[in-house]
Amino acid sequence: MSKYLDQIGLSYFWGKLKTILDGKQPTITGAASTITTSDLSPGKSVVSNSSGKLETSDTTSLEISYLHGTTSSVQTQLDGKQPTLSLSQTQAVNSGIDSTKVGSYDTHISNTSNPHSVTKSQVGLGNVDNTADIDKPISTAVQEALNVKQATIVGGASSITSTNLTVSKVLVSDSQGKVATSSVGSTDLSNMLSYIQNLENNISFSINDSTGELIVTYTDF
Repeated sequence: MSKYLDQIGLSYFWGKLKTILDGKQPTITGAASTITTSDLSPGKSVVSNSSGKLETSDTTSLEISYLHGTTSSVQTQLDGKQPTLSLSQTQAVNSGIDSTKVGSYDTHISNTSNPHSVTKSQVGLGNVDNTADIDKPISTAVQEALNVKQATIVGGASSITSTNLTVSKVLVSDSQGKVATSSVGSTDLSNMLSYIQNLENNISFSINDSTGELIVTYTDF
């Protein structure tokens, strides 16, 4: 009885195990084996590599979308387009000009030696002179403004063009001939002049008739 139960239990166990194993994914060995544990790079087109495994390419999904709606080979469609024309060739085609003369038109367009002899007046530059900047004259208005300006002072007054003199001092010329203040104040000078004036008013001169001597008389009041 015990042996029979053991056989029943073992059979039940193997049955459950088989059910579990049957529900599992078989080991992937095909093309998808390269992406079983890691994601693809986003936004890229997927291709097969040299081993036949899946991988992303450098082409983006946006670039792939540009091909949407094509109905035939892109290269074939491009081959059927008009080759790029030069400017003169385009003009020739659009204007019905003899295409055999396109080369001469190219030569004419690239000619920068003024083949039509266009003058500066014809292009609105009649008053323009080809004069170097250093040789250009100044305008009348600028000259008039300069005429009323003070010339650069280099003489005796150059020492006082940007600074004031010491107040109430007598002015003298320094060793370089420039205006300078002395140590004598204006009050001292006034007192000295008053003293000299006083001397003039109080000094008299006379001649001794018998000796002919000059007599100087100072009267101190």
